[in-house]
Amino acid sequence: QCTGIIGAQLFAFSLILSGRLHGLEKIFGGLDKLYTIHHRVGVISFSFLATHPIILALQYASMSFEDVAGFLSPFQASTPVLFGMGSLLGMLVLIFLTLYGVLFNYPTLKLAHRFLGAAFFLGFLHVVLIPSSLSTDSILKVSLLGTAGIGISIFCYRTLLGKWLVPRFSYVTSSVVALAGGVTEITLTPKSKKLLHLPGQFGMLTFPNSKIGLNEEHPFTLSSSGVDGVARFSVKGLGDFTKLLPSLTKGELALIEGPFGEFSYLYGKKEQVWVAGGIGVTPFVAMAEHIMLQEKIGHTIDLFYSVRTEADAVYKELFEKLSAKHTSFRFHLMPSDTKGFITGELLLSETKALHAKDIFICGPPPLMIALTNQLLECNVPMNHIHTERFALLDR
Repeated sequence: QCTGIIGAQLFAFSLILSGRLHGLEKIFGGLDKLYTIHHRVGVISFSFLATHPIILALQYASMSFEDVAGFLSPFQASTPVLFGMGSLLGMLVLIFLTLYGVLFNYPTLKLAHRFLGAAFFLGFLHVVLIPSSLSTDSILKVSLLGTAGIGISIFCYRTLLGKWLVPRFSYVTSSVVALAGGVTEITLTPKSKKLLHLPGQFGMLTFPNSKIGLNEEHPFTLSSSGVDGVARFSVKGLGDFTKLLPSLTKGELALIEGPFGEFSYLYGKKEQVWVAGGIGVTPFVAMAEHIMLQEKIGHTIDLFYSVRTEADAVYKELFEKLSAKHTSFRFHLMPSDTKGFITGELLLSETKALHAKDIFICGPPPLMIALTNQLLECNVPMNHIHTERFALLDR
């Protein structure tokens, strides 16, 4: 009973975390971090729920294998037990898809997660209908029913009815421009209400009327400053969705949900280091444009921009202009073919008092992981290192 009830509570909490609620995002320090906790809680809850029938089956282990098989057989189970089996099987499939998501395409993963609530609802019916301590412990019953009710409500709001209930901003595609390195710059103008975002934040972007397969929702960092209401996305063609973006036509309707994230220089100290790898430069483009609009800045910033060759450095001119306008902004272009890769030791040698600065890193996951570990080895405090990345949602 303990493993079943704890697993059900954790599963309900996992559903609550999946709702993209802005209040929870603030608590966890960004939507990417909230989603990481959501995944971990889901795996832990499954561990408890999977242990539940195993412990029950052990009662029959001292009798015979046939008794154990009979207990686990769906053909001899009551309706509440069938609900529990169905829930566990559904969660097993979903956990597998989460852990091995790279084997499947994005639409398949999205569709599979729509069944998450159904799996939980079956488990919830099992917990309520099966004889247990819930019938005699009112506090436990209220706690579980309350958490489950909130979890199911959020799942219905976000996943089942999100198309109609979740607020989104309507924009029109005003330009689609091909940049260096296979990057496509998409500029959107608001139809009515503007999306107000901080430089460095991201939005969930979709083109609902697309005829070329762009009607799936994907998260992308906004490369616009957020001052004038114009929304700009600079996206590299790395997956099925992003490779279709150059085919967008002017006038295409776009919907944006957001903004999300806390990866912004406005949240940091006055002394900062920015590290961009490849297309990970997009949040720094937004931040640079925001600073460019100011006559005076109170920040001292070093931007290290890693690219394969100098020709791949999109928005290089913007950073050079900003460096010329504000001497407290220093731009370090790092083509790997001539200068090698950015390392923790390099940052330590090139930047004074690195340990006292906030370090913002955005780029391919291997770069962020390796550089974070190197900075920690250089005794940079973990709370001074800021990254933002997604696992399932960045395909």
